[in-house]
Amino acid sequence: MSSSRLVASPEHYQHYEEILSEDEVKLLLVEQDAFAHLEHKDKILIAGTMLRDAMDGHKSFYVNDVSHVNSYRLLVHWISRTIIVINAIVLLALALFEEPNGSLGLLLPVAVTVSIEIICLLIFALRLFHVRLTRPAKRFWRGVNNWAVLSAIGLTIVDITVSFIVKTPRYPRWSRVLRVVFPVALQDFRKIRRALLSLLQTLPGIFNVLVLLFLSIFVFALLMLKLFSSRNFVDQHQQPYMKNYADIVYQLYVLMTTANFPDVMMPAFSEVEAYSMVFVAYIVLTLYLFLSMVLAVTYETYRRNLKVKVREHIITQHLNLERCLSVLGNHSGTVSKKTWMELVHHEFPNRSVQWVEVQWDILDEHRQGCIDAEVFMKTARLLNMTIVPESSFQNIFDRKFPTCYQSRASEWIKRIIKHKFFGYFFDVIIVANAFLLAFDVPRTEAVMLPLYTLEILAKIYAWGFRNFVRNKANVFDFLIIGAAVVIAVVEVFRDLNARSLVDFVLVLRVLRLVTVIGHIERFRLILQTLSQLTPVLAVYSAMVVLLFYVYAITGMELFANKIYEGNQTLNGSVFEVGSPFYIDLQEQNPLLNNTDFAADGYYSNNFNDIASSYMVLFELMVVNQWHVIAEGYEAITSKGVRVYFVTFHIITVLIILNVVVAFILEAFLSQLDLAKGEYQASDALTSRVVQSLNERKSSGLPTYLYVPKA
Repeated sequence: MSSSRLVASPEHYQHYEEILSEDEVKLLLVEQDAFAHLEHKDKILIAGTMLRDAMDGHKSFYVNDVSHVNSYRLLVHWISRTIIVINAIVLLALALFEEPNGSLGLLLPVAVTVSIEIICLLIFALRLFHVRLTRPAKRFWRGVNNWAVLSAIGLTIVDITVSFIVKTPRYPRWSRVLRVVFPVALQDFRKIRRALLSLLQTLPGIFNVLVLLFLSIFVFALLMLKLFSSRNFVDQHQQPYMKNYADIVYQLYVLMTTANFPDVMMPAFSEVEAYSMVFVAYIVLTLYLFLSMVLAVTYETYRRNLKVKVREHIITQHLNLERCLSVLGNHSGTVSKKTWMELVHHEFPNRSVQWVEVQWDILDEHRQGCIDAEVFMKTARLLNMTIVPESSFQNIFDRKFPTCYQSRASEWIKRIIKHKFFGYFFDVIIVANAFLLAFDVPRTEAVMLPLYTLEILAKIYAWGFRNFVRNKANVFDFLIIGAAVVIAVVEVFRDLNARSLVDFVLVLRVLRLVTVIGHIERFRLILQTLSQLTPVLAVYSAMVVLLFYVYAITGMELFANKIYEGNQTLNGSVFEVGSPFYIDLQEQNPLLNNTDFAADGYYSNNFNDIASSYMVLFELMVVNQWHVIAEGYEAITSKGVRVYFVTFHIITVLIILNVVVAFILEAFLSQLDLAKGEYQASDALTSRVVQSLNERKSSGLPTYLYVPKA
């Protein structure tokens, strides 16, 4: 890609064929002609919008007038996005207040929940209309995500209308599963969409392995049917063993997850020990070979797609900056200092002139008063960096009481606080606190809480609050100790006995010892990887929560109130045989009697409300004993429910969790390469930033600091 010339012809866009369609190229050419004759202030507005898109990695196309550009800026503004996010959360949270409500006790009248739902849908419809205003009609209607949102709104309205017409006490509101469409399809949830796209891109590679996996299950099921069906064996429940092909397929799928091993093997193994080799061969083939291949294929596909995404992001950023330059640049393809500073001031109105000057000095290395296209292409990355005045890190005590704070006694205190042995001392205190709490030494918090509070205040005094909170361990300490102090104060003034809660909060602080482990070289890499994982894992967690929502709503429609949880006013518990509570459970759940579900006391694993449903799904994702839960629902319905549980396992465990593992592997290997020095931690732009800021400091100008991202 050439960055030395302005956007000029269709041939130029061949460099961007990876991200642009023919229609999009035509839009860019029309856009270029339309923007060529605009007033200067309008050019700054449009160029600033393109610069923002470059910083955020967005690929956007504007209709040919300034009003549509303003509409687009409103569309991507953080306030409008926050409104949509809150609206989606409210819509999803309605399940807490709808039927079935089980033991939550949060049920609201149907008219209230439906009214809120309609308002949420109206907001989404207005959002979609706003998107339409900022995009050419042809491009908008080609968007699958736009059709998905429209369909979800339309089908939900139809479902609500039918529910009021039918007026049955328990009409199945099937459209509630469509609520997850909005956080998946709307552009305000870009990270979730990207994670979903990454997941979908891994499916073709995984599919081939899954086909072989299921073929092996079907073959082994046929083998076991012929091997055991004529033996008249019985299982632990005195049921015929390996008599039905469909049942054998299901049992072997469960065996692949190891949840029913060795139970499923024991009837055959106890009769003829040699039969165990069939099960051993099956487990080796499916669990250790095919499932490992699923992970390997997932990792390779994820890594390949990650490289493509990074490349597309860079190309998109470059395209937006070229468009920005085509609006701003003169005939020589350069941008003057005046124009560049006006552009940055327009996008960062709250920043000082001095801050903008610092950014310009970094780019204009040779002090020519203008920058060419190659240098201009660094603008987005530079503005995404954190460069702040050194004074912003100045301690408030130093600003308000400089004489006292800079006195000899104060300097002596600060040296003590900043010394490594100060931290070691409190690490010992934390360990001692854990032992005191473990042995239930009375009034431990009365001694430890003031000590911890003193440590927090001392660090804030020595480092300043802003420097203090830059350390994640300090933020953790601040939140934990702050919570403990609040609980202790409430305990005193409200005459509450919250000692156990305070102790629990203080025990959490023992986790701070992880930072001590981080000083050890062999553990540092692991902790750095965990730090890098947090943001992306949050996105995948959101995606899992949405998948859970679909299965939770479906599960509530299928199984709500089919399992009786028990009368909490009765004495006893689910494990106290013969107690009134136990007898009541047995009488109200006759179909579950003599099942492992009942024997293990799994009555709380029900779909009587959204909270319980999520807990059941989490247990299924963990895998252990998932077949026992499935067995319970099979007993109260039919064998057809196996489809529900097996598909959940395939999507969640075999696909999504493997993608998460692939991401963790890639993050760890990247950190390992950095630790070995195979990749440079900084590039030319970062080096230039540091060099420019050092030159500024040596010249006696106000000092600015570059703060690397954690």
